[in-house]
Amino acid sequence: MLFSVGSLNNINMCPALLDFASRYAYFGDTLLIALSAQCDGRKLQVTDIKTDDINTTLAVGVSSCLLGKRVRFDGGHKHDRYITDVLGKVFTFVPVCPEVETGMGVPRETIDLHGTVEAPHLVGNETGADHTSMMNRYATRRVKQRDLAHTCGFILKSKSPTCGLEKVRLYGSSGRVSYRAMGLFAMALMRRYPSLPLIEERSLYDADTRDNFVTRVFAYNRVQLDLMQRPSVSKIRRFHERERLLLDAHSVKLRRALDKLLASSCDLTPTVFAEMYRGLFMRALAVRSTPAKNARVMRSVLHRIETAIPSKPTRKLAQLIAKYRDGRIGLLEPLSLLRHYVELLEIPELVNQSYLNADDRETWLRFGKYG
Repeated sequence: MLFSVGSLNNINMCPALLDFASRYAYFGDTLLIALSAQCDGRKLQVTDIKTDDINTTLAVGVSSCLLGKRVRFDGGHKHDRYITDVLGKVFTFVPVCPEVETGMGVPRETIDLHGTVEAPHLVGNETGADHTSMMNRYATRRVKQRDLAHTCGFILKSKSPTCGLEKVRLYGSSGRVSYRAMGLFAMALMRRYPSLPLIEERSLYDADTRDNFVTRVFAYNRVQLDLMQRPSVSKIRRFHERERLLLDAHSVKLRRALDKLLASSCDLTPTVFAEMYRGLFMRALAVRSTPAKNARVMRSVLHRIETAIPSKPTRKLAQLIAKYRDGRIGLLEPLSLLRHYVELLEIPELVNQSYLNADDRETWLRFGKYG
């Protein structure tokens, strides 16, 4: 559950951390459990957060119907070829169909959400049966299971009363229809893993949204592998330095907030500290990168290496960055050449930057040619 500023007041936290959490709270159940643990001036003791079960593969959850499984109310599917034929080359899918997994069967009556956005009810359109309690119990249990706990992202079926992320049809008490709700399973998933990258399948066809989702999936995987397994403050600091350029390409403001968090000397266990860092790190990457932001980051790298390379390549790089900023070429061309010179010069603080050394699979998904 996301917690409010008010819920922090009863937790023994140093003033600097309380101010940080008040400004940037973006955390879920596990951190709330940790921060609510009893403490009497000593370090918080966390027993509810497990760090041994960590992602080792790029597992991504997906609504089963999008994989071509015939689980819809009428026995049909919503097979999305981009998901299976492109993303499926990189991601291992964890299929989920809340309706089938709660025993509603195929075929089944159609269902819709009724009531309010804050407390919707899942109701059968023919029998009027209320499936809310059953679905909420299932969703709360399902999102905690091992396969979903290991995912790095989730692709959800749009408009679904269980899986839809936004603009799901909702019938109010007067019978008036609005499109402001979220599916019950999607709500449980977001409560449990508020930092997890989520997207509806229709949003994958917007290039910028898709690019941001892919970036966040790989970043989430790095966080899980590099930070959440036996976390330490020194490990978090090293991770932050490797991600600095990527963060600046998304949100300088939130990167600076992370700087302040790392500069804090608050008395926290490393696990809680890692949870806080992960929440804000993923929030920063959810901010869209733009050509102007990327150009600024690449110019900053060029400025640091220009004295060590000949003037002709320097001018070439500057021209490519300008062309990219103006929309005349893609990001990959200036970024690849910049990376070439950084590797050639072996500049320690740059050579390990994730911005310049993306996973080959990430590069293929973001910049590859399909069809």
